[in-house]
Amino acid sequence: MKTVTVATDCIQALENWEHSVKENKHDYKILGIGQKWRGWSWRSMLLSDYFSELNPDTLICITDAYDALILDTPESFIELYNKTDSELIIGVEHISDESENYILESIGLKKPPSSAGEVVPGYYINGGGILGKAGVLSKAYKFIADYDDDQIGWKKFLEKNEDITVHYDIKCNFILNLVPIPKHANTTFKIGIEFLKYSLRPSLVYDKIEISGGKIYHIKNKSYPLIIHLPGCNYDKNARYNEIIKKLYNDDYRLVEGFTKFTYANTVRSWLIILLVLTVYAVKKN
Repeated sequence: MKTVTVATDCIQALENWEHSVKENKHDYKILGIGQKWRGWSWRSMLLSDYFSELNPDTLICITDAYDALILDTPESFIELYNKTDSELIIGVEHISDESENYILESIGLKKPPSSAGEVVPGYYINGGGILGKAGVLSKAYKFIADYDDDQIGWKKFLEKNEDITVHYDIKCNFILNLVPIPKHANTTFKIGIEFLKYSLRPSLVYDKIEISGGKIYHIKNKSYPLIIHLPGCNYDKNARYNEIIKKLYNDDYRLVEGFTKFTYANTVRSWLIILLVLTVYAVKKN
């Protein structure tokens, strides 16, 4: 088995990813170091070319680089892969409703609309965690390279290749996508309130988890995910990421830049932006 990511810059978050794979004794590969980031199509082609050089039966775990960490050994990944009896295990994320998408887009954290990315009711593919064999993945990423959004590309690929068996990881046995928006915030008003609360104190309240001994336990799903992925770090200035790092490793050295305590001015600005977004949205709905 080999664990693979794509990263162009050697920053602290990549060091943390590398530490996590080494600590769990993974054979790994980082693609793209020193190159210029040229978009998701470029990333997909980079992965496809690399996988084509490997034995097609090599088991591959693909993760994001700057917002993900490996939590367990290759043996656990292999065991899960064999247990699911599918050619691919793919991480998924809860779908935002229309109002949530509108707010997320306004702060640059856009998610695919339900019609574009939904693969099972209420969930869409999150490309931050994929597990499968090199042969299938090389074929998949060559196809996906035609799309600017790799997650939509994944859906199109799987629709065209219905013979490929897929396990969508709803129960977080493979990967926990710890998003900053709570699933219970299903109206514009509730989402606005959650954003206001989050601007005051970023926290991990939305997924009930326990962290101990370098492992994460997801209480609702009663699962120990093999990967933790924290999409949307640009929104909360790495607050979730740093909180996870501190609890996993008890090591402030590994904290990444970007999160500073919210000052009074930042908080007021956050409130004003969110109130403006809610007002504009309400006007558009009417």
